[in-house]
Amino acid sequence: MIVKARFNETIGSLLTHVFGEDTDELEEVFFKLNPTVKSRFLEAGQEVNLPEPETQSEETESDQVG
Repeated sequence: MIVKARFNETIGSLLTHVFGEDTDELEEVFFKLNPTVKSRFLEAGQEVNLPEPETQSEETESDQVG
């Protein structure tokens, strides 16, 4: 999904705003989806690609065994 950065936003604050957390795994995926981003600071209005957030039901289904 494409999102626009807000004024004075960092990658970490954007990930926390969208996903409720900022993990190493999320940052790794972020940089794979946005290879041209070289700084942790984003410009206001800058568009970046983020992975689709998983819903609780998707996590529950994938956690079920047989």
